[in-house]
Amino acid sequence: MTTRTHRCLTHVRAACRSAQKHTMSTALLSLLLLTQPVLVEAQVQAKFVEVPRLENPLTPLIDVERNAKPTFADIDNDGDFDVFIGNSNGTVKYYENTGTVNHPIFEERTGENNPFNYVDVEDDSSPTLVDIDNDKDLDAFIGGERGGIRYYENTGTVSKATFVKRIEEKNPLNSVNERDSIPVFVDIDSDGDLDAFIGTDDGIVKYYKNTGSVSQPIFEERTEQENPFNGIDVGYDTVPFLVDIDSDGDFDAFIGFSSGTVKYYENMGTAKLANFIERTEQDNPLNDANVGSVSAPALIDIDGDSDLDAFIGARDGTIKYYENIGNSKEPNFVERTNLDNPFGGLVDNDISLTLADIDNDGDLDAFATQYNEAVKYYENININQPSFVERIEQDNPLNGVNSYYFLAFIDIDADGDLDAFLAGRMFPSKLTKLL
Repeated sequence: MTTRTHRCLTHVRAACRSAQKHTMSTALLSLLLLTQPVLVEAQVQAKFVEVPRLENPLTPLIDVERNAKPTFADIDNDGDFDVFIGNSNGTVKYYENTGTVNHPIFEERTGENNPFNYVDVEDDSSPTLVDIDNDKDLDAFIGGERGGIRYYENTGTVSKATFVKRIEEKNPLNSVNERDSIPVFVDIDSDGDLDAFIGTDDGIVKYYKNTGSVSQPIFEERTEQENPFNGIDVGYDTVPFLVDIDSDGDFDAFIGFSSGTVKYYENMGTAKLANFIERTEQDNPLNDANVGSVSAPALIDIDGDSDLDAFIGARDGTIKYYENIGNSKEPNFVERTNLDNPFGGLVDNDISLTLADIDNDGDLDAFATQYNEAVKYYENININQPSFVERIEQDNPLNGVNSYYFLAFIDIDADGDLDAFLAGRMFPSKLTKLL
């Protein structure tokens, strides 16, 4: 045995001792190592380089834990959309677009590389970025579950943002104190400045008209007939988004809410005097969209084809993508999943992966285990450039096996095929015989 191999095995034994303090048994970890006998020697000289997210054939989806609320903006002035995502813990996550205007690749930036690194609104952050003071850079408003809307002025530049919190009279929305406030800004009356609409937890959308100017906004609430959303109540957890979806020169409205679906209100008025009429079933271009609970829609042209695509944040922390395969006047949204979704991935977060050539075709397939979830199986259909496809039901050799953290394969009975060992916290080790 070489000196380097001896050192490596010493580290492995140390890992086994460490594993005893956690959920994985020493025997199971040793079994994992036995299934890869060449790896111990080979990894001594190996040099690993992390590949970009979408080049990883088993990349996990982007998941912010709960209540994903995305907002898109070109924060670094490089010509493509970056994304900020609010979430249940009150922080704002930042994903830089390292791809292009036609093919986005979102990579998370943390610490000092996230301009909202020190921002925390306590619960359920809902960010919106606009140039509210007309100084050519993007400022930020962030709503939260506990009420109120925080304002962060960008004192940096158009390509390198620095956000500074402004309070009291320096916050133009200081008077707003609605729970679960979701701000969105558009020039709804075509007077050249930005007005504000605020989604609330009680199902309505409030309207604040800008009676100031393009550089010094003064927001005053308008109610009853002066509010174009007067009489509209979607239930709970209102998330409005206004955009000209039919290219007729005025703003239409999409409203996410607690059910996980998205309501559509066509503007039958004008660019100066909005009149929102609900459209249902096939007249709602997002009629088939459903993210399960608490939908948060955002529409942008993510692929540079001159029409608006749709992203919808969900209560479970994920973001669904609906590509517009229609056009700028007649949208037709089709859901894209896995790696066709810029926020997607093949596997969930918080999983354990095990690789084994389960079908004896010369490449490694993948099994994913997660607490209180069924074991998932991903067949590798390309030996040289791995490409994994999920197989379900009877095509999954561990179909129905549930609630285990760790999985290892070995031919324990020397009959020429792989048997499976599963173990996990609060579960005894279990042998599953592959027949």
